[in-house]
Amino acid sequence: MLIPYPNPMKIKACGDKVAGRNCAGSRATENKAKPIVIRFQTKGSQLSGDYLKDTGDEYGKNEKKKPYGWSKNMTNRMRDYAGRSHEFPMIEGMVHFPPSSKSKYCQSVKKDTPCDPAEWSVRAGKGKYNVKLIFGDPTANSKIDLSINGKSAFSGIVKKGKMMTVEKKVEAKNEYIVISSDCQTNCGFSMAKLSAVEIMPFVEIETPKVVKTKTQKTCGGSLVKGI
Repeated sequence: MLIPYPNPMKIKACGDKVAGRNCAGSRATENKAKPIVIRFQTKGSQLSGDYLKDTGDEYGKNEKKKPYGWSKNMTNRMRDYAGRSHEFPMIEGMVHFPPSSKSKYCQSVKKDTPCDPAEWSVRAGKGKYNVKLIFGDPTANSKIDLSINGKSAFSGIVKKGKMMTVEKKVEAKNEYIVISSDCQTNCGFSMAKLSAVEIMPFVEIETPKVVKTKTQKTCGGSLVKGI
């Protein structure tokens, strides 16, 4: 259950010039906002980079009452593969979503893996956002299915050691952005993994208007240009 914190993430949107748009709907020509980067990792991880940490705490129960977290405790689903991916260090930390209920992990008679679905949510505030998902696994091939606010963002196989990025334009629902895993096809080995999320306000860049001029001839033959 989401807890309605009074203050969302510090992601500037309507009414902020940095974000590129004001409430009247005017458009800026440049988006200078920086994305909020959240990486998933174990509590003891010391991954490099400028980012916020998510270590699997339930929403509203993390240490500093941050306005993001999970629908249930996911600390035991966090992974640290530090030093295992020199080519793509961004995937050295990750969360393993519970496997799809349609997978072999959950259909077997002896279940040794929790299969109850989990969602990750962030209170971003009203408006549209660019949401980038970063995922992969330096240790194994992975069948990954990820959705943002109920719409599929990616479904497919990511080969061992490769990193994938998917970027979507998303409108917050009741100020929230929700990431989940819901496999529809080829679900035998489906277990989504996610290393990081980048979120920033969506800005439409205004295209300069081209002004056409008319050319007229005077009686003397000289050219006169006018609008």
